Amino acid sequence: MMKQRWKFLPRLLKFRHLELDSALQQVLWTVAYPKRVFRYHQDQNEMRGYRARDDPSFLLLLCVFMSVSAIGYGLWLQLPVTGVICGWLWTVMVDCLATAVFVAVVMWLIANKLLSQQPGHNSVEWAYCFDVHLNAFFPLALGIYGVQLLLWPLLSRSGMAISLLANTIWLLSTGYYVYMTFLGYSGRYQHKS
Repeated sequence: MMKQRWKFLPRLLKFRHLELDSALQQVLWTVAYPKRVFRYHQDQNEMRGYRARDDPSFLLLLCVFMSVSAIGYGLWLQLPVTGVICGWLWTVMVDCLATAVFVAVVMWLIANKLLSQQPGHNSVEWAYCFDVHLNAFFPLALGIYGVQLLLWPLLSRSGMAISLLANTIWLLSTGYYVYMTFLGYSGRYQHKS
């Protein structure tokens, strides 16, 4: 785990060492072929002995997407520059990163305490729980931040049909998040899920 962390952190600062093509492929997979993402993690486990990514490219792409959508919302709503910056910081730091760390900790505890075959033995890496959340969060963010931004001229009106459309986007995005999270953990714990 420590070796893996020390591989991950320096790569954040070295752009040439990022595997952006692989991360873009995984972004496509999270939306179109979610089972492939977790099959990739299983293959990685067989080759290297751990399931979590050692490359921060996916996280960086997610942060870039969140940044573009936050700035888009700020510009669309005609916020002052400070409002756009505050919205951007909140979206990236809280909605994306802090939430990812919190959810990863909770799921890591659940996976190792309730779902583990050997209680007291940490069989799930925290970094894998972080990856499962990021994989599930990207389609959620795409729906909530991306689709709703594109439909903002329509969604900013009032009416029952508009409310139904906005809530349907939230429902589908949240449902997809739950499905992706289930896929991430079901491969490891099919006997208890």
